[in-house]
Amino acid sequence: METAFLNGTVTEEIYIRQPQGYERGEKGKVCHLLKAIYGLKQAASAWYKLLDATLPKSGLSPTAADPCMYKGTINEETIYVLVYVDDLLIAAKTEPAVTAGKKIILDAFKARDIGEPTYFLGMHIHRPSATGVVKLGQHQYVANVLARFKMSDANPTRLPMAAGLLLRKEGQLLPGELISTYQELLGALLYLATCTRPDISFAFGRLSRYASAQTTEHLGAAKSLLRYLRGTADLGLSYGVEGALTDYSDADFAADVDSRRSTTGYVFTFNGGAISWLSKIQPTVAASTTEAQYISAAMAAKEAMWLRRLMGDLTGVTKAVNMKCDNQGAIALMHNAACSARTKHIDINFHFIREKVKDKTLAVEHVLTDKMTADALTKPLGTLPFTTCRDAMGVAPTQYGDARGGVLAREQGEQLSTAPPPLAPRHLGEAGELQSVLPVQYFPRFPATHPWVARPVGDSTGWSSPPAPLPAPTPGAAMLRRRRGKAE
Repeated sequence: METAFLNGTVTEEIYIRQPQGYERGEKGKVCHLLKAIYGLKQAASAWYKLLDATLPKSGLSPTAADPCMYKGTINEETIYVLVYVDDLLIAAKTEPAVTAGKKIILDAFKARDIGEPTYFLGMHIHRPSATGVVKLGQHQYVANVLARFKMSDANPTRLPMAAGLLLRKEGQLLPGELISTYQELLGALLYLATCTRPDISFAFGRLSRYASAQTTEHLGAAKSLLRYLRGTADLGLSYGVEGALTDYSDADFAADVDSRRSTTGYVFTFNGGAISWLSKIQPTVAASTTEAQYISAAMAAKEAMWLRRLMGDLTGVTKAVNMKCDNQGAIALMHNAACSARTKHIDINFHFIREKVKDKTLAVEHVLTDKMTADALTKPLGTLPFTTCRDAMGVAPTQYGDARGGVLAREQGEQLSTAPPPLAPRHLGEAGELQSVLPVQYFPRFPATHPWVARPVGDSTGWSSPPAPLPAPTPGAAMLRRRRGKAE
């Protein structure tokens, strides 16, 4: 939409000074503003009111769940118009319906048709033909963040936060020049953690708790998160064609060592990919694991009700939302309204979930802990469980590359081998002397079916020797005592 805010009409009585160089009339005269202009705080509201008055004339009305999503029927085809300020997306099942929707917009406003969207609000959109799969990624945004904080050449890691890492307020405070850098980094990662990368949501949430009192340990953890992004820049959300709306709700009891509050984590998946997720410290201290899980489920239930209503607007069918929890005590508390000494102190605000379970708008099921997708949103996990949760959330490589053990290998001419070659090749020069080719970097790969990924540096066409393996650890006194005990 071109100059969208200039279309709105101002209803308030507003006067502005005459622009310098365009003065008219006597000195001291001011302009009475009739139309909205950029910079006016009412401009966005005036633009939306005009849009909301124009689209219903063509049969498009805002949905109950989202006033910025318009839905209508044109030539017996359902059409959706999604509005984000002055950017509009039109969706329908057939191309003629999309064309009809475009005509409505172009006839009403001065706008440009950019065709099928491939880049929208900083997100790359990839739709492989005839597969029905949709992929969203932000590899360019990640590259910009890494370049901004001078981490483009950092060594990649496999985890956004080291397994078992405990951060606390105490520690050596950062110097003044690094405080703003830490805060700017959190601001840059916020858009990434809320759009296409639920795998970094927990690490980002943990780091953001110390935005006002950063220590060197916090900065080191933030750099580790950037190194993880360095190796997984091409990861994004992937959605298939099947899959019901499902919620995974989890909590980490008393995880915050300073306040002893628990961490809530939930993720909603649909068609194989995450559509809504949260990693947040709970507002109160939980007295038990059951209470922490119950509070987490209650927070997820509020989001579930909105998503259920949104699904009804999109599909016309309203079904119960499947909620999965790995705590039997919390599930029993949801189904049983009895009050006991262990639960009577729980805030009434969290008993909202009992009503939704009773009227069957929520269907709660038990799931094993190793299949709890939201586990990665509550605590720092090891490589294998974290990768399992990440895959279950639909975080997968986009068409821009493939993530292999935290290292992206998408260059042309990539060479793979189950074992690194023993010798580096040499080229003979014109005089017959040996000349080494440019070096090749080696990176470990996970899983171990292809443990090495070779990447030429510069214009190399060969291999170079990999780094020597680490020697086996020497058994210490404690290990020797255990071995003697087993032998006896």
